Amino acid sequence: MREVRKISSIYLFFTFLKIGAISWGGFMALIAVMKKQLVDKDKILKEEVVLDGISLASVLPGAVAINVATYLGYHLRGTKGALICLTATILPAFFAIIGLGTIYSTYGELPLFNKFFLGVLPAISAIILSVAFGMAQKQVKDYKQLIICALAGVGLLTIHSFIVTLAVIISSALLGYFLYRNPGSKVKSSETKTSNIGINKQPGNNAISDTTSLSDENALSENNTQPGNNTLRRDNAFSVNKMILDNNELLNKQTLFNYLIGGILLVLIIALIINYFDIYDSAIYKINRTIFLTFTGMSLTLFGGGYVIVPAMQSVIVDGFHWLTTKEFADAIAMGQITPGPVIITVTFIGYRVAGYLGAFFATLAIFYPPGFLMIILSGFLRRIKDSDVINAVFRGMRPAIIGMIFSAAITVGKGAEMLWPSALIFTVVLILLMKYKLNVIYMIPLAGIVGMLLF
Repeated sequence: MREVRKISSIYLFFTFLKIGAISWGGFMALIAVMKKQLVDKDKILKEEVVLDGISLASVLPGAVAINVATYLGYHLRGTKGALICLTATILPAFFAIIGLGTIYSTYGELPLFNKFFLGVLPAISAIILSVAFGMAQKQVKDYKQLIICALAGVGLLTIHSFIVTLAVIISSALLGYFLYRNPGSKVKSSETKTSNIGINKQPGNNAISDTTSLSDENALSENNTQPGNNTLRRDNAFSVNKMILDNNELLNKQTLFNYLIGGILLVLIIALIINYFDIYDSAIYKINRTIFLTFTGMSLTLFGGGYVIVPAMQSVIVDGFHWLTTKEFADAIAMGQITPGPVIITVTFIGYRVAGYLGAFFATLAIFYPPGFLMIILSGFLRRIKDSDVINAVFRGMRPAIIGMIFSAAITVGKGAEMLWPSALIFTVVLILLMKYKLNVIYMIPLAGIVGMLLF
């Protein structure tokens, strides 16, 4: 009997903590490091899972990379795993931005960190490119998928906007539906058998292959091998399958109940925070309430990555509340770039500048967790419909489009690097080390940053 490989909470926390600590360069860089660690090195996920996570995260509000981390955590250990991965991924960036905020408040500039970032950018471009090549070799299997991949990449390189990203996702999904759906196909008997008996196909039991225990079926076979026992075999099989389906229905109801209770608790916690701030007529509590509500609203309207929301954020933070000057806001964006993790971690610096450590905490909580909870709910829904013929066809169209988007991200990040010989040297060396020698990215990024500090 095959056993499901159990993924511990401790493993998830420290793995995603490490991923969050070494991932500079925006959301696709963070996703590339996740893929290198979880698919290539630890081999606990398939590439398809990462691509499916990107597909879902790309059409939802919030930081795309953090939503993908949430999706992968949900796939491995359910809601608990999703929250662990979400939190662990943002912790390094949170503390890094707090440290930089303290230095900035003292000295007013960060020239050394800027040189570090100049070295990191070409390395990040090489990492993303190596991931795109690796995925393309395995996932792009015919000329139709190659065309989808190329069109998606060219489209995003031509026009940088969320509308184009959304159009690419929807168009590739429709192409997949029309190109790969086979209306006459039926689920194979082995797949049906696994589906019926697969109690283990619940969130949290999904390391590398969604393996299932066939002990119930094996137990039946011992008493059903004699001629004339067909009726008994059918009756027994029906009884076992009915019992398993009832158990699965109970588990689905329990999962729905857990979501409902979790949602109610979240609303109560937010309400208590707001009411608590109302009780105390203090400036510090009022400003933190405003920070929390402001960034919660922004998080649920953040589509297409952190850079998309920058103009709207500047309008609210600088022109509306006057929390920062124009120069301080520009410096905040720069700090979001030179720290690991998503660029939108900028809000932590804003919260810190406005209301200290408590402001940083509430700003971070508000910008990442509301989209995270939405991602958890929809991840559960996706798991329930993913085995259908239609959904499989849709994803066969979306996956090459996502790979095309990854190629375009590698080029976009590379354009942001200084067009000097040190950048070309760092890019070439990192790409060779990754593609030919399969070195761990955990060494590549810090070393590239150090080289940048020496050469720029």
